[in-house]
Amino acid sequence: YAASGIRHYWVVDVEGRLAWAKEVKQKSIDDPKWAECIRSIAASAIYGNLVLSAQMDLVPLREDPATHLWEFWHAGTGERPRFLDGRYQITEASGIVLILVPPGSFVMGTDHPTDGNDDERPGRSVTLDPFFLSKFELTQSQFARIAGTNPSGYKYDKEVGHPVELVTWNASFRALDRMSLTLPTEAQWEYASRAGTSTAFWFGDDESEIVDKDNVLDMSFGGEKSDYSRDPWNDGSPCHAVVGSFKPNRWGFYDISGNVLEWCLDRYCDYLVTPRARDGARVDQKTETKNIARGGSWFKQAKLARSGKRFTYDGPSADIGIRAARVVEP
Repeated sequence: YAASGIRHYWVVDVEGRLAWAKEVKQKSIDDPKWAECIRSIAASAIYGNLVLSAQMDLVPLREDPATHLWEFWHAGTGERPRFLDGRYQITEASGIVLILVPPGSFVMGTDHPTDGNDDERPGRSVTLDPFFLSKFELTQSQFARIAGTNPSGYKYDKEVGHPVELVTWNASFRALDRMSLTLPTEAQWEYASRAGTSTAFWFGDDESEIVDKDNVLDMSFGGEKSDYSRDPWNDGSPCHAVVGSFKPNRWGFYDISGNVLEWCLDRYCDYLVTPRARDGARVDQKTETKNIARGGSWFKQAKLARSGKRFTYDGPSADIGIRAARVVEP
């Protein structure tokens, strides 16, 4: 009878989930690399001698020799990323790479009268716990794999590795939540973007220095007769580029000041609302009406790619994507 068919489907589904969970466990917390990783982080001044336990779904990849930050593969989001000539080779099947961001304090926003808007003042000290943040923006294939759909307006048949865009905040949150991931708070995003700097951009105060570091609105967009005000250089990308095409910031994050904007977890509220402890989220029920996106994009000039710049959106855009975050489990 019908109920037996339902029960059979339920049993098969549960069995499939259990088998998948067992496979992920074998790939992640049972990986022998964890012993080295845990010892290294416990001995690291950068991580404040953090006592880390093996994290379900994650596999340690390496300690980046340049940043001394550890990087991890999220085994549930795709295949182990290939590493060649000192770089990750992002393919259609590649899973998400996460960086363990160290705990610390930084000045969020700005106190400079000529920098920023009123909703970025005053600058204030924020202290954060360690957290994971993806090294690259989520690609279209990664999002399609975890969400079952690719909403992007600009799809490329021959090139893989372009970032997902035209995705709503709600769809982003739901898709990441299935993988025990989430969106970064504004504070977490800005902390990772600044990467220990206090300048307007992670590379300094001169916006023109962004040329080989991130993809923004420049002469590559729209041809010679474009009506848009563009920066006077050509980065070769009229739209978004393959993730990781430009230089990373000081903590190893690619495209954090360009390519596509990135949704944040906490919604827009007055900057005077005090960030809460541990993750820096600002929660104000009276003014939470719009979603926040951070970072520069292929459709915005370099001057708008400042680490403290805030954007508010009611819905999706062809220049907004995702950078996944994850809490550190005890």
